[in-house]
Amino acid sequence: MFRITVEIDGKEQEFTQTKKKGKVIKKIAELQDKTNLLEKGEITYGELIDEQYMVIVEMFDNQFTLEQLMDGSDFDEIEDLFEEFNNSGKSKTTQNKRQKKG
Repeated sequence: MFRITVEIDGKEQEFTQTKKKGKVIKKIAELQDKTNLLEKGEITYGELIDEQYMVIVEMFDNQFTLEQLMDGSDFDEIEDLFEEFNNSGKSKTTQNKRQKKG
């Protein structure tokens, strides 16, 4: 389960997402490709940040707006959420591979 806290109208609200949706996985993969463009100087860091925030809004099914997320969230929490999303399921995949071999 993924969680994020967003301050909206002066009140902190917690949002959860229980599913790791395919469309979000695809968007995160595209973000990783855009990181390469950033390194080549083809996009700016600000553009990459905008994309990250848009993916988070989509991840949580538009329960908050892009503006609400940008104004009411902590960037470290956004980074942690991406890391958690990328790491989720890795242990299951490793375990499944081991079971197939054994």
